[in-house]
Amino acid sequence: MDKNLAPNGELFNFAIESLETNEYIGGCGINSLDRKNSVATIGLWIGKEYHGFGFGSDTLRVLCKFLFEEMNIHKIKLHYFEFNEAGRRCYEAVGFKEEGRNRKELYRYGKYYDTINMGLFKDELK
Repeated sequence: MDKNLAPNGELFNFAIESLETNEYIGGCGINSLDRKNSVATIGLWIGKEYHGFGFGSDTLRVLCKFLFEEMNIHKIKLHYFEFNEAGRRCYEAVGFKEEGRNRKELYRYGKYYDTINMGLFKDELK
């Protein structure tokens, strides 16, 4: 069994819906779990038309709180692409800190971009 998967071999994926309209606006998930070291890697996607309304930061806070309090996770990681400024602002607002870069690892829009690695501990959650 892959150590990065949940015990049943499945990943955790969640839909994000607007509380006001019940409309699907994106998704988030736990992409990998390292239970030995108590580290989770997460992902988040919000439709572009829903950026700037706080959906991303609200979602991240709920997901991170769940991981820290219910799953006893020590550290949460995520990765984003250098050109994703909205994502960076969202992650930093929740308390994530940059931990490193993979230089020119992603080719999009005719050029190469860095991927940025971020991490969060329970006492850093805002």
